[in-house]
Amino acid sequence: MKYYKIIHYCFLPILMLFFMSCEKDPDSYGAPEAVAYDNYSELTAIRTTIYEQMKYQLAFIDPYELVPENERATFQQKFEEDLAAFQGMQLSAILDIYVQQEIISPTFSEVYTKLMAAYQDDANASNFAFANQRIDRELAIIKKHPSLTTAEKKQLTTMAAVFQGANQYFLDTGFQLPDSQARGGCNWRESWGCIKEYTGTGMLVGFGVGIGMGPGGGVAFGVGTAAGFTIGLIQVIRGENGPCCESPDCNLVLGVSLRFDDCNPTATYLAYGFGADNTTLDWTNTGGTPASATTPTSDPRLAITQDNPTVAVNTDIVAVCVDGTTEANTLSFSRNLAELVKSVSGVNLLGPDQIYPGETYTYTGYGISANSNYNSQWFVDGGTIVTSSYNSATVRWDNDLSEGRLQLQVGNNCPDGEQRVFTLNVSGDGPIP
Repeated sequence: MKYYKIIHYCFLPILMLFFMSCEKDPDSYGAPEAVAYDNYSELTAIRTTIYEQMKYQLAFIDPYELVPENERATFQQKFEEDLAAFQGMQLSAILDIYVQQEIISPTFSEVYTKLMAAYQDDANASNFAFANQRIDRELAIIKKHPSLTTAEKKQLTTMAAVFQGANQYFLDTGFQLPDSQARGGCNWRESWGCIKEYTGTGMLVGFGVGIGMGPGGGVAFGVGTAAGFTIGLIQVIRGENGPCCESPDCNLVLGVSLRFDDCNPTATYLAYGFGADNTTLDWTNTGGTPASATTPTSDPRLAITQDNPTVAVNTDIVAVCVDGTTEANTLSFSRNLAELVKSVSGVNLLGPDQIYPGETYTYTGYGISANSNYNSQWFVDGGTIVTSSYNSATVRWDNDLSEGRLQLQVGNNCPDGEQRVFTLNVSGDGPIP
């Protein structure tokens, strides 16, 4: 699969003014529960984060804002340089380069290739479920693989979880591609294969860049992986499939993201994932106002208000093509805006969990920047928070640390807003070979 022109996009800025605290959690004193390394359940929690991100936020995200502010510019520059250098290469060739540069081992390359094969062979609802089952089997092999280091197992586990989160989103939406040839001459299944490989490449490059930025940085531990996947996906779907189809085509809508500007049950819906040959989108909203509307694909957004707080808004979107026909597949979904406006979703705490006592590490509140209704606080047991912002914290762990933990509390500012606490258990034995 070849890559074509990489398109960069401008996203709506999200203004974040969060009150941060470096106080220790009053409930965190006392010895935390010791955790031998089998924290794979904490790593796989990223699948829920990716799923929620795709379901609610994707079109409004600036993916580089997912990276800690103090590392963002370096990550973006290196990421874009590497993508440009890899332009036109197949994923297998990029893996070979990373092996030669000793960023990954030959075994890592082999296992990642198998993960990609398990990720998705075809784009229909039943195969998304089968794909996640195949990935589960690969995960079981990864955790016991005799030739992978613990660090490699952790990175591959995170990558697999990202794939599963994306698959779960497509499964829940009932997404599938028709068998017909696309109007622009780009076969639907060829297009899907490109999407799969392009997102896999974005994730691999994000991982490689993160590793190159050093083991003490937050980007090396899941953030680069997840951000790279998101960048790859956004560049495909927001680019009207440009990187994967040389000709314009008319695609069904891939998804819709929501943005709340205040605490009212009114959200701006932004559709994404259609082709350049789409002209308008026809919206029908049951339980929401307006009941129907047509938007141009040049500005595919619609403000919708929920009529009854106990009854969710059911929305159908039909893509209208330049020749007046409509896509056979209609995107249908339900959203309870009265509940979502108070919720916390698409957020996770990422960073190194095997550390050297007395050293300083960066941790990331992944996804916090996607919603201006969020506030955050950081708490540490067994270390000191040196600096913090709304979505990152730098922690110097105690010299005598055996076991510690870092907590990120994320709350929604709306009345009766949800509050979630994300915990990362830390071992002071250093990285396990």
